[in-house]
Amino acid sequence: HGIIWPNQKKIIAAVTAAAQGTPAPPEMAQWGRTALLASRVNFMLSIPMLFFMGAGSHFR
Repeated sequence: HGIIWPNQKKIIAAVTAAAQGTPAPPEMAQWGRTALLASRVNFMLSIPMLFFMGAGSHFR
């Protein structure tokens, strides 16, 4: 069900475990990178969507 939230949940769980003394998993950096890139893509794709939503009201 998505990319960003599942990866962020893994990171939150790993950080919580690290606070208890468990070492951080080596794939934690990849989880963060995946969530970061997906967030950037979401942001960049929202710009044209918002433009066309606003521009659509001016054309009939």
